[in-house]
Amino acid sequence: MIPYPKNKSKFELQAELFFALKNEGFSVRGEVSAKNESGKSMFDLVVFVDGKAEIIIEVKNSPHAALVYGKQTKQAKKYNSYGLAVIYHTSLHSIEETVAKVRKYFNGY
Repeated sequence: MIPYPKNKSKFELQAELFFALKNEGFSVRGEVSAKNESGKSMFDLVVFVDGKAEIIIEVKNSPHAALVYGKQTKQAKKYNSYGLAVIYHTSLHSIEETVAKVRKYFNGY
């Protein structure tokens, strides 16, 4: 017997956020790979404008990640080296909160 999961998986969080952003009209892609001087990276979600990456979104399914993501982890430093906005989405955030952050980023232009 396979037990029903108690928590959402990272995949489920990514999928829900992906479709919410798509429904808002954003050009978002998942599992985007890139390489720079810091090495190779695989981003959970990336928001593009006219084919140009604007926002990296890192999804964490652990609520404990909320305590860590603001710190300068190796991953955070690597992502910041791309010179793009980085938004972290954890299971503590609602989809609406994260979509609002993306909207706010573009309204700031």
